[in-house]
Amino acid sequence: MLAATTTIQIDTSHSTIKIIFRAFTLKIVLSALLILSIPVVSYSHETDKQSALIIQLNGIALPGTLARSLNQKLLITVPDGKGNKLVVEQTTRAANTRTPIHLHDFSGVTCVIEGEMTLYLEGAQPQRAVAGQCYHMPAGFRMVGFNSGATNAVMHDIFTIPIGSPIWRVVEDGAESYQDQFQKHH
Repeated sequence: MLAATTTIQIDTSHSTIKIIFRAFTLKIVLSALLILSIPVVSYSHETDKQSALIIQLNGIALPGTLARSLNQKLLITVPDGKGNKLVVEQTTRAANTRTPIHLHDFSGVTCVIEGEMTLYLEGAQPQRAVAGQCYHMPAGFRMVGFNSGATNAVMHDIFTIPIGSPIWRVVEDGAESYQDQFQKHH
C-alpha cells in the first residue's frame, strides 16, 4: 500500500507556495497554517503518491504514467571470456507509460523495433526514436524512457556489463520496487 500524500498551496502575499508532504497529520499542518494566519489557496489529498508529485528531469515535467513494461524477454546473454557479458532484452512498453528515473553503470543502446520511444536524459534534450532508430544511453546519467506513441513500443535493449552487475539502478524516490524489472533473467 502506498503512503498518502497531501498537497496544500498557501498564499504568502508575494507568491503561492506548494507544500507536498507525507507522514504529517493533516490536522497539525492545517492548524499551524491557521495559527499563522496563512491563507490556504488549494488542498488535495492523494493516496497514490506518484499522482501527487510532479516528477522532473532537467527541469522538465516527465510525461506519462510510471509503469512496468508489458513484457520483457531475454533474447541472448553471452559471456565474453573477460568477465563481461552481452545482454539483449526485448521489452514491450504500453503507450503513454514511462520507466522510473534510473541510470546505467555501463552504457547501452535501445533500438526501437515497433512504435516510438523518447529518451529523457540528464543534461540533454529529449530524443525521440521511431521504429528502425536507436538511441545511446551513456553510463552514469539519470534517464527515463517514455513511450511517446499511440501504440505499444517494442524495443531491444543492448548492454555489455560485468557478470553479476545489474543492468540499471532505479533512483526515483518511491519507485525502488522497479529495480527487479531487468533482473528477472540475470
